[in-house]
Amino acid sequence: MKKMTGCFLLFFLLSGVSAEAGCRVFVPEKEFLHDSGYSIRFDFSSVLNSKKYEEVYDPSLADFVLSISGSEIEGRLHRAEARIKMGDLEVSKRRLCLTQFCGISDYAKSFSKAYREFSRSLPVCTL
Repeated sequence: MKKMTGCFLLFFLLSGVSAEAGCRVFVPEKEFLHDSGYSIRFDFSSVLNSKKYEEVYDPSLADFVLSISGSEIEGRLHRAEARIKMGDLEVSKRRLCLTQFCGISDYAKSFSKAYREFSRSLPVCTL
């Protein structure tokens, strides 16, 4: 019986080590800089912590990279597109710009929608 308890304890300890190893995230950019000079800053720590991910500051230690990007889609009416990507999960949201060019407020609304969708879609880390 002691041998089985020892094996179970060893398995439990090893599984705990691997759980922390697959949940590290590196966020290289924490703000989106608009052409106007204004920026939108992001804090992903609350979303990552609630889903059991750990933010690391060294890319060599990371299991995932969380990236943000924004672009203006030209057409008859311009659109501000916000993208948040981490691993296989990619969220993209667009906002119709009511002026000739997309302003920082248009990007703020599209990033807000993308952030909410990202936080809902991000699975809990079980590695």
